[in-house]
Amino acid sequence: MSSWSIARSGGKERWSARIGLRVVLGLLAFLGTVTLQAAELDYRDFTLENGLQVVLLREKRAPVVVVQVWYRVGSMDEVAGQTGLAHMLEHMMFQGTKSLAPEEFSRIVARNGGTDNASTSQDYTNYYIKLGADQLDLALRMEADRMRNLVLREAKFKSENKVVREERRMRSEATPAARMGERFLATAYQAHPYGRPVIGWMEDISRLSVADLDAFYRRYYAPNNATLVIGGDLEFSEAEQKVRHYFSPLPSDPHLKRQRVAPEPYPATSRRLDFLDAEAKVPLWMAGFLSPTMTDGAAGNDPFALELAGAILGRGLSSRLLLAFLGTVTLQAAELDYRDFTLENGLQVVLLREKRAPVVVVQVWYRVGSMDEVAGQTGLAHMLEHMMFQGTKSLAPEEFSRIVARNGGTDNASTSQDYTNYYIKLGADQLDLALRMEADRMRNLVLREAKFKSENKVVREERRMRSEATPAARMGERFLATAYQAHPYGRPVIGWMEDISRLSVADLDAFYRRYYAPNNATLVIGGDLEFSEAEQKVRHYFSPLPSDPHLKRQRVAPEPYPATSRRLDFLDAEAKVPLWMAGFLSPTMTDGAAGNDPFALELAGAILGRGLSSRLYRRLVTEDKLAVSVTVDYASLSRDPVFLTFHILLAKGAFPARVEEAVREEVTRLGREPVPERELAKMQNFLIAEHVYERDSVQSLTWDVGRAITSGVDWRQFVIHFPERMRAVTAADVQRVAARYLSSERWVVGVLMPFPTPKPRKVSE
Repeated sequence: MSSWSIARSGGKERWSARIGLRVVLGLLAFLGTVTLQAAELDYRDFTLENGLQVVLLREKRAPVVVVQVWYRVGSMDEVAGQTGLAHMLEHMMFQGTKSLAPEEFSRIVARNGGTDNASTSQDYTNYYIKLGADQLDLALRMEADRMRNLVLREAKFKSENKVVREERRMRSEATPAARMGERFLATAYQAHPYGRPVIGWMEDISRLSVADLDAFYRRYYAPNNATLVIGGDLEFSEAEQKVRHYFSPLPSDPHLKRQRVAPEPYPATSRRLDFLDAEAKVPLWMAGFLSPTMTDGAAGNDPFALELAGAILGRGLSSRLLLAFLGTVTLQAAELDYRDFTLENGLQVVLLREKRAPVVVVQVWYRVGSMDEVAGQTGLAHMLEHMMFQGTKSLAPEEFSRIVARNGGTDNASTSQDYTNYYIKLGADQLDLALRMEADRMRNLVLREAKFKSENKVVREERRMRSEATPAARMGERFLATAYQAHPYGRPVIGWMEDISRLSVADLDAFYRRYYAPNNATLVIGGDLEFSEAEQKVRHYFSPLPSDPHLKRQRVAPEPYPATSRRLDFLDAEAKVPLWMAGFLSPTMTDGAAGNDPFALELAGAILGRGLSSRLYRRLVTEDKLAVSVTVDYASLSRDPVFLTFHILLAKGAFPARVEEAVREEVTRLGREPVPERELAKMQNFLIAEHVYERDSVQSLTWDVGRAITSGVDWRQFVIHFPERMRAVTAADVQRVAARYLSSERWVVGVLMPFPTPKPRKVSE
């Protein structure tokens, strides 16, 4: 189950841990049995005199550049007693240089419509910036600056050290699986630093000092210990000139030499860890086999063979271990400890108690999305989502997120067709802080003209980089517009560029006053809480907010079921391979008259297009070699009927007409013949397992509860009773919904094709 949503993108780009049916074209290509070739890369590489290695990758499909700096230093380079040093320094790399104030780096990137972030592993530390192609100078100048001019301030170090310790509590100590993971690594690696956590042990993090970081920075952060990779819309000569301009003046460190660590010895016998955890709800079994990697020149082709062996055993629906597992177990959703109530002002509240970690997740869901916009104002809901971080009567612009970060938390937001969602994740002792700030911006937002102009620029750049950047993205927008001819689901959530450019503060203020009220919202809190105390806090902060007695969300007439098929043939000069899509208008869980049909459709879509053992994958990829990937998307929690859509990326030289005929035959067969019980049970178990395991995360759990309520679904039926509802679907149900909804006589087909290469003309022509 998935839905289209756009998360706020200014500043640091945040990664979602949720696993949905997002369309990732080509994701499964390398697992198929077709003969695939890697696309030819247009690149240039060189090394500066100071030792900086540089790789330029030219890819002109979008006016975007990505700048990455990779330092050859990670947690394996730390000494005992200073674990977490590499990761701590990564945090401090955003806290100012001789020319940039603390946090100014990310603010400058965000103001220019970009995103930035970093990551630390055992082996490396990586920093990246994504910006418009015309901002390459900016990215290079700032990266060169912090490579040698970092300023480590004691006050910022203390603040970031607190953030990292809270990060450790919430990630590494929060769940039985996380605690088990650390102990497993320590058992597996008994001589090598890979056995230590990248984030570090808590006592080591607490002991770190500015002097420790300064010594580590001076030892490892130099051009002759780094690689600069730039990819995107660039010209080699111009990009190389810019790189030399900004990085050549930086001095190398002639004494810098990374110490080689002796590899972990291959175990002479097996080792075992039996770990008991009072908070574990289900057992977890792990096994590891020490193996060579591609860095071992003597290993030959062994790493590739091991990659393949691992995939055969444990990658995807057709893997040996998963096939054995799916046929033998019956999964149940874990019992939820919850309380729900509604305040007098109409705010719906759900409290979910999950005490495995001292963390709370606070989510506020507003029943408003892009479907509530009027023609000419597309993108309004998403634009307002951005402005909700730009200050209230009591908070300055951007102060909301800074306060959350200072207290070791994370925050973000997302907008879809049906809803707008805001979330905060903090330590359990910070629940008051989260509730106070969310209640504040629910009714006290201040829309400032200067901040609006800045954020509008960010959103327009976001649209260029996401919605207009690739042939697949452009095709996606046109496909939706073809599929939904009467319903606002056919409009992009981010909005059309001309509409975004025309939006004003007055437009946002009217939209905010119309839809942002407690009687149009749901508050979901999950984590380490006590019901009575949490309810008291909710009532304290939210009960004083007035409801809006005139607020009533307009009901939009659903998209009529097509009387005939529709077709979109889309030629794009930048497309490299054809993409074939087909959508079937289908009911969702919000339709009370649909009964169990949405669950049966979820199952039908999975049988046809989920994973390597699905019918379309086996036929199109494995057998006929017409495609390299098959995915399916069905947003079953949407407010109105949606198109269950298949996305098929064609193999080189394959004809879309052959793919279309094969899909037509398979959907017709599903509607005429009952699914064999073994195939049905396997896919039911897979969908149930996916549902159950996703909800092991408090953040995912609160997300699904809020999304269901906001869509108009009894959240218990979706979150708690999903396994029994899915298991109740019969082969006859799948056959019935396939015959009723998955008809090629009423489908919407879209074909993305490259422009045909013109044949050479004769001189006489």
